[in-house]
Amino acid sequence: MSRSDPGSGAEAAPSSRNLLAVAKGGGFLAAGDLFNYGSRLAAALVLARVLQADEYGLYTLSVSMAFVAGGLANLGLDSAMERYVAVLRARKDESGVQGTLQIGIGLTLLSTLTVSVVGFFLADTVALEVFDDPRLAPLLRLVAFMVPFVVSTTLFAAIVRGFKRMDYSAFAEDFIQPVVRVTLIGILAVIGLTVQVAIFIFGTSYLVATAVLVGLVHRLFPLDQPIGQAHRYTKEILTFSFPFWFSGLLNQMRINVQPLLLGVYSSMANVGIFSLVTSANLLGRVANMAVRTSLRPTLAETLDQGETEEAEHLYQATTRWTLTANLPVFIVMVLYPTAILSVFGESFEAGATALFLLAWAELANAATGTCGAVIDMSGLNLVKFLNKIFEVGLTLLLSVLLIRQWGLTGAATAVLVSSATIQVVRLVEVRIFVGLHPYNLRILKPVLAGIVALGAGFGIDRLVPADGGLVQLMFDALVVVGVYAMVLIALGLSEEDRVIIRAIARRLRIPIRRVNNEA
Repeated sequence: MSRSDPGSGAEAAPSSRNLLAVAKGGGFLAAGDLFNYGSRLAAALVLARVLQADEYGLYTLSVSMAFVAGGLANLGLDSAMERYVAVLRARKDESGVQGTLQIGIGLTLLSTLTVSVVGFFLADTVALEVFDDPRLAPLLRLVAFMVPFVVSTTLFAAIVRGFKRMDYSAFAEDFIQPVVRVTLIGILAVIGLTVQVAIFIFGTSYLVATAVLVGLVHRLFPLDQPIGQAHRYTKEILTFSFPFWFSGLLNQMRINVQPLLLGVYSSMANVGIFSLVTSANLLGRVANMAVRTSLRPTLAETLDQGETEEAEHLYQATTRWTLTANLPVFIVMVLYPTAILSVFGESFEAGATALFLLAWAELANAATGTCGAVIDMSGLNLVKFLNKIFEVGLTLLLSVLLIRQWGLTGAATAVLVSSATIQVVRLVEVRIFVGLHPYNLRILKPVLAGIVALGAGFGIDRLVPADGGLVQLMFDALVVVGVYAMVLIALGLSEEDRVIIRAIARRLRIPIRRVNNEA
């Protein structure tokens, strides 16, 4: 396939167009994720200081149960909507798109109502028999009412991504939902904030986000069309979605198993500390998740059309992007974990070692790139299914063994080992089953920039330690990011970088003559 320089012709080559689509969508999602990250940290800061570690642990455990229940009710339909809406639109099958939306919305409504009712009546049993804490029972009953909104937000966000409107997804999930949540928390923190009120705010934010997404989906594809006109690929969608449902449920268990097991084997205070550590580490995941999410529909189309070379080009470029974005965050996390957690209060500094380990886990995810998205969009459902069973089984086994012995550090160690292991497995599978590999020599540029920035950060911390407070922490972090960026620029920009910069410059009407050639 020809890959002409996009600056040399009137029309961009397919690689350029696809990379621009992924970068544009990823940019919207990354900006939204950054805003969401800041909002979550602000909410966590207020909740941690108002509720203290023990009650913050109760809140975290209740929210974790909401996500586990949501994974049970999801049925894998979000991934099915993302893939089938993208593929059927590319085939110009409008009746198929209509039928796909009907299947997704109808089955989700039925499943969420069922799970909510069951969860409401099991609240006392779970609180007393599993966690031996009667304070959880009323919180879990409240959570049962929130499950439909959590699942619906996920479903409708996947639908708009299937239409390649990443801006809509980011607007609802990463702007509307956190703004509602932070605003209500801020107001009620002054009036009087309890655990029950915090959970109610959590559910309300998802309700508002769902309402916004429904309106956006209707704008893209009217939902009030006659039912009989739809063509429903029910068997294909359910066959595709079932492995995603099971793996999604297992994924929710994997994500939330540490808080749940800390609640069983440790203390509510440790649940709260681990949740806060996880939230602080989310910054390293922002670009990674944004790029993966934006890549999925474009990759689905490319693979469906048999364009293997183009798929590999996307795979390699996006893997380099995820590593490039993660490295400066990783360096800051591993150099200054205690200083970061001290912002939330002295009692949370006990999670410094856990934050250090989780930063390494996030680096492993970023360095191995978008292999999970390739497996998802290649239709390798059995592979995904088996991967998730292995990942969750390994995480659960390590968590049970290590949390009992090491508490917070054991939970973080379990995450690191399981994350790194499954990502290596996915890399090998993509190479074997799809024939793609994620690396080329350009990956060495962010690696070298990261090594130099790590040395600079270590040196500045020896001269002016980051434990001098928030201002000093911010100064040290800016030094790390600044050195990293300067080294990257000095090494030169790749073809993909030049494509994106030219497009941004044209959009912003910035006159540029030439973009730095690749070193």
